[in-house]
Amino acid sequence: MAKLSVRVVKVTSSAKNSAKENLGVSEVQGIHVAAASSSSAFAALIWWLVPFFAVLGAIIYVTWVAKFKDKYANETNRSVTKFQSFQDSFRDDSTPNT
Repeated sequence: MAKLSVRVVKVTSSAKNSAKENLGVSEVQGIHVAAASSSSAFAALIWWLVPFFAVLGAIIYVTWVAKFKDKYANETNRSVTKFQSFQDSFRDDSTPNT
């Protein structure tokens, strides 16, 4: 029968400590604070820019639809009329329409 053994390993932060000793504690903290503040500023910028461009795009789209709606409606009616006359050209005038 095989034995199952579990080994617990404690991980130390010697790499962090050596980095702090090489750079100095205040320099490491300053880098961390600068990275955190630029990250939060960038996140705030994104949270303002995305909705701004979404609203701007919606306004442009609504304006575009309102401006060109009549033009496309007229072209659609004209196309339907042309298609109906095309269909009528194949009909025999002597037979009744069904």
